[in-house]
Amino acid sequence: MNQARKIAAKVTVFYVVIGGFWIFCTDYFSMLLSKSNLQLYALFQQYKGWLFIFITGVILYAAIFSLTFRLLSSRNEFRVKDEQYRSLFNHNPDAVAELDLKGNLIALNPTGVNILGLEPFDFYGKSALLMLQDEKENAKKSFYRTLSGLSSMFETTIINHKAENRLLRCKLLPSVINGEMKGVYV
Repeated sequence: MNQARKIAAKVTVFYVVIGGFWIFCTDYFSMLLSKSNLQLYALFQQYKGWLFIFITGVILYAAIFSLTFRLLSSRNEFRVKDEQYRSLFNHNPDAVAELDLKGNLIALNPTGVNILGLEPFDFYGKSALLMLQDEKENAKKSFYRTLSGLSSMFETTIINHKAENRLLRCKLLPSVINGEMKGVYV
């Protein structure tokens, strides 16, 4: 939102400066014309407003085109980055989970779903600690360390839907967006 205000302010200041420059220059030119040719002066006074509208229209078109082009290019870059992230997340041969700042499961890739053997709606929004068999204190310490911006690692055992023990080697990485901690990747 702040960026939108900056862009609007730049366009407004640009318009005011160009308008002031136009008025100063055309009035000066009008004064010169009035001294030499009164009919040319009257003609110039009649059409200088239309000329201003045409010139500023062309300038505004170019400015809006440039800003829109950059905005659309940026949006396209965002889509590409988002697709790359989703591809890395969904096609990763290792289980990847995303936790919120409270340790609740937000997302789990297909490999993780396969390891746990649960349907996604069974675990979303629930504490990741509920899935651990042991090492819960170590997992909490690792989680809080990661929230401080440091990566960490621990091993634990989970029980999947078939009541099988599965040994997991968990690496926790901070999820930071615009310099703000948003969660943890496991």
